[in-house]
Amino acid sequence: MRESWQVLELLFRHRGKIIGAIVGVVLSWMVLVFGVWRTLFVIVCMAVGIYAGARIDEDKNTVWRRRN
Repeated sequence: MRESWQVLELLFRHRGKIIGAIVGVVLSWMVLVFGVWRTLFVIVCMAVGIYAGARIDEDKNTVWRRRN
């Protein structure tokens, strides 16, 4: 039981490195499978989606609001 807590603590302490490694592996796989331009297109679409979602979450949804 103690070992599982130690593993969780280790994962939590190094979560940035772990997330970075996973993102790097996924991006390199996408470049190998789809090519550079298609991968960049997906990244740009994700960035636009994240930006729009953040604006909605902040309740500054001027992107979607009708202007009177």
